[in-house]
Amino acid sequence: MLPDVFRIKPTEAINTLYVAAGQAAQNMPQLKSMKIVSLAFTVEENGLEYLFDEMAEHWLNYQRSEGKATWISTSEFHPSNEVRETWNEVAKSHGHREATIEVG
Repeated sequence: MLPDVFRIKPTEAINTLYVAAGQAAQNMPQLKSMKIVSLAFTVEENGLEYLFDEMAEHWLNYQRSEGKATWISTSEFHPSNEVRETWNEVAKSHGHREATIEVG
């Protein structure tokens, strides 16, 4: 039976990933854009089972020219305050007043 991925709540690890990516982006003065795709999968008793048709996916797209960070997810996801603050710092380090943050 496949899980109902639209009801899967992301773990704190996804926020940790986005904070780390933002911290790295702050040290990339020539960065033009950053895209991260994160795929969730299940672990079965018999090993790792990828659910390509029914897995949860998360995307981050940052565009330096706009200072814009966009998250899109097939499951419930809302960037933590720490993630938002980190990406605001990214935008500031790239010459913007603050980041434009979109979640869809």
